[in-house]
Amino acid sequence: EEVERIEVVEGPASALYGANALNGVINIVTKKPAQLGGGLVSYGIGERRAQTASLLYGRQQGRAGYKFGVGWRTGNSFEDADQRASQTLKSSGYLSYDLGNQTQLSLSGGRTRLDTEVAGARFNRVNTKGTVGFLRLDGIHHNTHLRCYWNNADIEVNFRVYDRRTSER
Repeated sequence: EEVERIEVVEGPASALYGANALNGVINIVTKKPAQLGGGLVSYGIGERRAQTASLLYGRQQGRAGYKFGVGWRTGNSFEDADQRASQTLKSSGYLSYDLGNQTQLSLSGGRTRLDTEVAGARFNRVNTKGTVGFLRLDGIHHNTHLRCYWNNADIEVNFRVYDRRTSER
């Protein structure tokens, strides 16, 4: 609901996206608060009792804009439709202000809590549990852009190996 468009740039794009864009870039552009103009609630359910729900709200009021969103997603195991395999909770926020004279400031951030268990080829089960988050400050003055970015991850990954002949760990 929040995605405006997805841009795909194939091949080296270091002039546009930095030195790590060796094979290409997928750029997901989200909607601005003025494009949202209010709230949106969604809920979906799928096979194997997969569920997703989200609340998104955004507005532009004069020079200030804001949006926030919360979401939840679950999915059950392919092997056993009654066993939960993943659960994700997410939240995000965005504030912007137009100072005039082609100068804008924005602050955004988000946090995701995840608990996922998947079957693997080498390991029978891989469990990923923890939180990831970010903060980003953007400033624009005429043609000059400044971006400060902070990422944080506190994730625990556990691998469980079973002997298929004896069903022991």
